[in-house]
Amino acid sequence: SDLFTNEEFYTLRDKGFLDYIMVDGKRMYEERFFQNIAYAIPDYQKRMKKDKSREESRNLNDNRLGELLNGDKPKEYKVRAKISLKIVENIEEEKVKLWLPFPKEEFQQKDVKLVS
Repeated sequence: SDLFTNEEFYTLRDKGFLDYIMVDGKRMYEERFFQNIAYAIPDYQKRMKKDKSREESRNLNDNRLGELLNGDKPKEYKVRAKISLKIVENIEEEKVKLWLPFPKEEFQQKDVKLVS
């Protein structure tokens, strides 16, 4: 990657900046991990190509953070999502592993539930 060297990659991973899951003993990284690093660490953001929509999103995020720090109440949303799987090839296994985008219950999210 042009974003960081191999040494930087392993340092970021060891410090917990790279989200991954283990699948069959292999680390699988989220597709947007470059963008996530650039968002979290400004030095890496400077290395990325300019993207107008990403800059607009960051500005919206920064503005909202400022509002919250100045006493505005957090907004609450009830989100419902459905994910379906279209099988495009013959799969012999009975189980298919998926990486679902499920939020961690932390300071930004509360009362997170997965209902089947």
